[in-house]
Amino acid sequence: MTPYVDFFKEQLEFRKQDIDLLQLMVADDIKTEDIIELVPKYKIHDEHLSINFMLSSLVCRCSDINHPLLPKFKGVVKYFQYGNVLLLEGFHKIGKELNRRDIPILMIKGLAMRYLYQKYPRHMYDIDFAVPKNRFDEAVKAAENLGASTTFKGLHSIDMCFGNNMKIDIHSIVVKENSSFDSKMWQQAKKVRAFGVDAFIPIPEDLIFLILINFYGSMIYDGFFWDTSKYPVSAMSISWMYDVANLVKSNNINWNIVLDNAAQTHTLHMTKILLKIFDESLPGILPQNLLTQMHMLEDPDTNIKIKRDMKIIKLFRTQNQLRQKAKSPANDKTEKLYVFQDPISNSKENDNVMNEKLKKCFPEQTLSAEKMNHHWNRLDSASCEKEKFVRHLHLGPKIVKLECYLPHIHELLDKQFAYIANEAKGHYDIAVRFWEEDVASLIKQLAIDNCYSMTYRSENDAASKIEFYKRLNVLNAYNAQTRTHYFASGDMSKNKIVDLWGEHLFVCFLNNIISDAANAVFHAAAVGINGNGVLICGRGGAGKSTLAVSALLDGFEFVSEDYLVLTKENGLHAYPMYSTSSLAPGVISKMNGLAYEFLNDNWNNTKHVIDLSAHHAGFVEKLPIKVIIFPSIAAAEKPSIEKINRSKAVVQMAHSTVSQMCSKIHPRHLKYVIHFKDDLERIRQFTCSSNTAEHMKHILSFMEGLDVYQINLSTDFKANVDVLRKFINELEESNWNNEEKICINLMKKKYFAT
Repeated sequence: MTPYVDFFKEQLEFRKQDIDLLQLMVADDIKTEDIIELVPKYKIHDEHLSINFMLSSLVCRCSDINHPLLPKFKGVVKYFQYGNVLLLEGFHKIGKELNRRDIPILMIKGLAMRYLYQKYPRHMYDIDFAVPKNRFDEAVKAAENLGASTTFKGLHSIDMCFGNNMKIDIHSIVVKENSSFDSKMWQQAKKVRAFGVDAFIPIPEDLIFLILINFYGSMIYDGFFWDTSKYPVSAMSISWMYDVANLVKSNNINWNIVLDNAAQTHTLHMTKILLKIFDESLPGILPQNLLTQMHMLEDPDTNIKIKRDMKIIKLFRTQNQLRQKAKSPANDKTEKLYVFQDPISNSKENDNVMNEKLKKCFPEQTLSAEKMNHHWNRLDSASCEKEKFVRHLHLGPKIVKLECYLPHIHELLDKQFAYIANEAKGHYDIAVRFWEEDVASLIKQLAIDNCYSMTYRSENDAASKIEFYKRLNVLNAYNAQTRTHYFASGDMSKNKIVDLWGEHLFVCFLNNIISDAANAVFHAAAVGINGNGVLICGRGGAGKSTLAVSALLDGFEFVSEDYLVLTKENGLHAYPMYSTSSLAPGVISKMNGLAYEFLNDNWNNTKHVIDLSAHHAGFVEKLPIKVIIFPSIAAAEKPSIEKINRSKAVVQMAHSTVSQMCSKIHPRHLKYVIHFKDDLERIRQFTCSSNTAEHMKHILSFMEGLDVYQINLSTDFKANVDVLRKFINELEESNWNNEEKICINLMKKKYFAT
């Protein structure tokens, strides 16, 4: 177990000062000189707020400290105290309504700790509580009736928000590893009056157990779901240890209950690892015989589970821990390149061994031209008896002929590509064909056994290939001679397509065929005035869609709000792709003048996908891009725009685009990869193509020389658009002045030369 513990402890990113801080936080008596000695070890202005909060709370506990930064420490404490008050106000608001409906409430995580320890110095991102599973939908509806909007919908919980500050997370299942355990936890919970609400709180043993398994899950998966630089693991590590330490020190814990919980839910390996790390970091708090008692408990699958989790960490942490800045030449002041290292670059296996393994998982066969022609003829004749949807899509400089033999999505395709599509006549650059057939029966004939896929290549044309994916029941092919792509699956129903491809149909496929040295598909929006365009970038939820559609309604030139084509020939230009928008229902209701048709919900049911065809008059065929804008939901009273450091911003944009495009088919397929947790080579091949770094380089090359700004958004859509309009108009005036100066200088040179 020790080598495993060392590996996971390394993931917590502990620094010596973090352990010192934690030990002082839980100490029964604190010496002023220990705190004074600790403070200089932190670069206060560079630390994450939750770390600063704990440090500030510690400093403010000693009344005799006279430190030059004392006002700032006090300010940090007040900032978090105010934030906690707002969060608890949100809980009170929904809690009173749930009480009225007789829906039981179980407080968990930070909310439970905040109730138990009233002056608890802990960063609370949101308020977590659970309701019985059979009352979950009613509880969510009650929150919506009170004005809460959904920000994220998961399998076991839903994130909601009253305004921008009162964030709540309602759970239908608390222990995802074994949901049947929840009933036991409810039965043992104690009824209390908390923050003006009647609620239940788990017994201390159950709270400790929940803290351990929740943090373990965060340690494994958070690096994949969001940028952990905003919520670093080191800060979270201190929080969970501080929670456990307080519960242990203030209660007579029956550790048999904690261990029985772990055994019942098959999470013994999680409990053992974290309690061992806890004991090494805070010695003397856990009972002396507890670790010995844990060691005696056996789980036959412990090694398998731990090795699986170690592999997942290596993969999912690449976007935050394995990103490094490439060194630029001394004379090159532009910050050009960040790359992702291979998630298993530290593997002891050399490339030859790894390649041999990959060949076994993903074998290839070279076929004669005659045999390949047989396959091409079969693909060309597939589904011909079905109704065909054929359109030319004008995607920037390229024309794609789209052939779709799926009658049930013809109308949806027409609406999605309404602005760029026309009848299939004349020249096109490449063709794409989609249809449904029983690919599983074809794969069965290949007898590829345990292999993940089989690829056929032509002996006289290496660019042509036919791929069969066994697990996904998918056929993916490209004939270089006829410039035709093929894609078929056993299930191409509308729900399945939206589930696998997302709300923007075939976007990854189109990216693969559009991208070249001068063109690429970007995850971004673009709007402009008088031919001066701005690229609006940011990860999902940053506000780019709301800002872009608000600008469209206010008369701006509009290209896209989510995906677009960028080309860098003769200057940077953006071209439209989709005629749709994905907006939260609460946002749609606030947009004056928005005419739309509802198409479907997005992949996680947090937004409506709507048809913007009624506003095609505001669309433009292309738009020159002058600068990059990053929206930031600041909830400021008045919006503002400021210039920011370009390196971090452009990397965020590039990563946002690459993460949407790097999979062979679509990132939604990642959920299927969970079946391959124990085989990192397969995960690597499927999700992190060896071309990812090259893709990053390519994406970043489009942004060279562009200035980057941040727009701090208010809750007033019109005010946001007004400040953006003013910014673009000033940008146009600045450009005109520069051009005028150039012309004057040229005239001077010509005059004096004469």
